[in-house]
Amino acid sequence: MRLTKRSEYGIIAMKYIASMDDGEACSARTIAEYFNLPQEILAKIMQKLVKKGLIRSQKGKHGGYRLTHRPDQITLGDIIMAVEESLNVVDCSTEKGLKCEQMGLCNIENPMRKIQRDLNNYFHSITLVDLKEET
Repeated sequence: MRLTKRSEYGIIAMKYIASMDDGEACSARTIAEYFNLPQEILAKIMQKLVKKGLIRSQKGKHGGYRLTHRPDQITLGDIIMAVEESLNVVDCSTEKGLKCEQMGLCNIENPMRKIQRDLNNYFHSITLVDLKEET
C-alpha cells in the first residue's frame, strides 16, 4: 500500500496548520509555497478537509484555515479518509463489499479483511500530536 500524493499533501497541510499559534490561521497559498506543492491541488484538498469538518475556513484579512479540533483529536486516518474516502487494501475489504471475479472462491478475503481492520486502527491511532513529537 502506498499513500497517494493527495493524502501526503493533506497530512503535510494539517501538520502545518497544527503547528500554528493558537488563533492563527494560514492560507493554502502559504502552505503550497512553503512546501512547494501545487496550489490548485492543495486548495481542493483543503476544501475536502473543510467538508469533513477537520478544518474551517475564514475569509478576510486574518483569514485562512484553522483546525476544528485539538491536534490530539485528529488522526492520520481522519485526514486520509477525508481526502481519499477510503483506506482500502483490496476491493472486497470495503464496507460496501464490492464484488470481484474471485468472490466465493477467494482464499485471501478473510486475511485481507483483518489486514484492513488493523491498518484502519493503526492510522486512526496516530494523531497530529504524534507527528509533531516525531520531529
